[in-house]
Amino acid sequence: MKKPNFDINKKSFPNDDLVGDEYSKSPSVEEFSIDKLKQFPNDMIELFKLIQAVRYNRTCLQEEYNSYRLKLNNDRMDLECEVIKLKKQYNAKICALQEEYNSVKSNNNIELAKIREN
Repeated sequence: MKKPNFDINKKSFPNDDLVGDEYSKSPSVEEFSIDKLKQFPNDMIELFKLIQAVRYNRTCLQEEYNSYRLKLNNDRMDLECEVIKLKKQYNAKICALQEEYNSVKSNNNIELAKIREN
């Protein structure tokens, strides 16, 4: 999943003739600098720090969520593989028991036929 980008980006438009002179041909991006930050009052600086902390926390939580999701998917696939193996084992046991039952049944039928003949 793509991480969100909250930075201010001014996009240039493909047809600059249709757009007024207020937009330049190259996009301008506001960059972070400590000098700019020191110009603002302390309340604004605290707010900026809180916003940065929230962004960092959100990206960390998103990465943690993605890792847990990946682990969950891997565990689910492992469990599905185990279920398939167990089904194969039980099907083999069932087939063996059916063959044994059919063998015993036919032996009983043969013995009953011999007893009836006598």
